[in-house]
Amino acid sequence: MKQAWWTVCLFWMIYFLNQADRQVIFSVMPLVKTELALDDALLGLFGSVFFWIYGILVPVAGVLGDSWSRKKIIVTALVVWSAATFSSGFAIGFLMLVSLRGFTAFGEAFYYPSANSILSDFHGTRTRATAMAIHQTSVYFGTVVSGAAAGWIGQTYGWRPAFYFFGGVGLVVAVLAVTTLKEPAGAPPINRT
Repeated sequence: MKQAWWTVCLFWMIYFLNQADRQVIFSVMPLVKTELALDDALLGLFGSVFFWIYGILVPVAGVLGDSWSRKKIIVTALVVWSAATFSSGFAIGFLMLVSLRGFTAFGEAFYYPSANSILSDFHGTRTRATAMAIHQTSVYFGTVVSGAAAGWIGQTYGWRPAFYFFGGVGLVVAVLAVTTLKEPAGAPPINRT
């Protein structure tokens, strides 16, 4: 049972970052717009590119989560989106920034289906709803806290450090996930190696 609740805590941190990393750009957008000389039409592409990629890949992520190691999917997804977020701080133009935004969406799309599957396996009917409700709160904390934190970092140090900070935290949490995340005992044996 200890592992089951540790997994909720770990997934809370990961899902917090999943939401936070997608919000950073909106908190520092005025600074990015000024420095990279972007117009409003180009800025609109940031949101649409992210959600098109995310929306297309989530069903793929679900199928993959049913047939491959969910731990590997979650850790790989976290590394991909965190590295893309971190690298966004080095963007020198629109094309590079929007491409990294696409990689952020790519990574983030693969987290949720496998995480819910693991939580469901760890938590039976007595604790499943509570575990998933706690997990879900990270969405709102991630959105609100990252917006305020990224805005403050942007105003104080510039927009690039906001990406470095959130991407860097994600890479640290990925190490934690590699070392502590376990597939639930008795999980279906479908290629779960």
